[in-house]
Amino acid sequence: MLLLCIAIHVALAFVISCQGQPNCQLGSNTYTFHQSCYKFVHEHFSWPEAITYCATLGGELVRIESAAEHNFLIQVANQLKANDTSFDVKEYWINLSDALVQGEWMWMGNTRLNAPQDSPNNELATYVKWGPHQPDDHPNEDCAGLWAEGGFLYGDWPCSALLHAICEDSLGLIED
Repeated sequence: MLLLCIAIHVALAFVISCQGQPNCQLGSNTYTFHQSCYKFVHEHFSWPEAITYCATLGGELVRIESAAEHNFLIQVANQLKANDTSFDVKEYWINLSDALVQGEWMWMGNTRLNAPQDSPNNELATYVKWGPHQPDDHPNEDCAGLWAEGGFLYGDWPCSALLHAICEDSLGLIED
């Protein structure tokens, strides 16, 4: 049963914000785009904590795989920044890291709890949109997020920094 859905026309795409969406394991207050749903989490986490938190919801820290997906996430983040005064929007962790090989930014695979064997492995990021002077390769800045002051383009931080998170789950591919 679909409770309260509000369609918002955003840049020639329709964004759906739904409460109690039946095909999304991430809970209420999620946003859908194409075949995924997203939850923008208000709490602050280190990068490993954000991965664990998203996994406990049944999803994973977001992998941004196209300019269209990134633009959607930027629009939602800007909407939250403008309309939601309940928290101070700064940055959001994404699933990108160069911790395995310095300078090789990869999406980290198998971060879901009980991940199926066909889950994606670590893979080199084919879509990246770094903010100005990013990544700046300061020591120990091995984890990436969306940088508010940089227009929610990518930035790098120490994995221990405390940022918000965006969790993602695939619609229609949810296991019971």
